[in-house]
Amino acid sequence: MILPLIGLALIDATSTGTLLIPLLYLARPRPRLAPLLAYLAVITAFYFLVGIALLAGISMIVEADGIWDAQPVLWGQLIVGIALAAWGIFSRTPDPEASARKWRRRLDRDLPVPVMMSLALGAGLIEVASMLPYLAATGIIGQMDVGLPGRLLILAGYCLLMVVPALVLVVLRARLGQRAEAQLDRFAQWFSRQADVTLLWIAAIVGIWLGADAWVRLFM
Repeated sequence: MILPLIGLALIDATSTGTLLIPLLYLARPRPRLAPLLAYLAVITAFYFLVGIALLAGISMIVEADGIWDAQPVLWGQLIVGIALAAWGIFSRTPDPEASARKWRRRLDRDLPVPVMMSLALGAGLIEVASMLPYLAATGIIGQMDVGLPGRLLILAGYCLLMVVPALVLVVLRARLGQRAEAQLDRFAQWFSRQADVTLLWIAAIVGIWLGADAWVRLFM
C-alpha cells in the first residue's frame, strides 16, 4: 500500500497550495526564504491535523460492522460519484491564468512570516475539500493494520512528501539565485495552466469509480 500512497502524495504535491504559491513566491526578485519555509511548515501541519481528524472518522466507520454495505451509504456513494463525475466531465474549462493572477497579486511584495503563515492556512482551507488524492490516501492509511502510532507516522511522512517538490525548488533558488527567476516564472505559468484541468480529470475518474462500485453493489 506504500507505493499508491507515494503516488497520491506526489499528486497532492502539485496542488496550488503546495506548489503553485511557492513557485510564484520563488519567481519574484530576491525572495526571502524564511517566510516561505514558514508557509510550508504551516501547510504541512495543517494537512497533518486534517488527516488526524479524517483518520478518527474513518476509524469510527470501520468499527461500525457492515456500514459500507448499508443501502443508505451505497446510495450516498452513488450520488457523490455521479456528482463528481459530472463536475469533472461537464465543467467549463477553467481560465488557466485566473488562479495564477490571483496569487501573484497577493505575492507581489515581500510578506512577513506571520502573513505567509496566514496565507498557508487560507490556501489549505480553500483547497482541502478538493484534495481528492488526500482524501483517498487517508482512507488507505485508516484501513492499514499498523496501529495508531504507525498510521500517524505514515500520515506525517505523507504530508512531508507533499512539500518535498517545493523544498527542492527552495534549494535550487538559493543555489542559483537570480539565474533561476526566468525558469521558475515559466514553470509557474505552465503549471497554472495544468493544475485546474488536472483536478477535473481526477474528479471525473474518482467519481466514475465510486459510482460504478456503488452501482454494482446495489443492483448486481
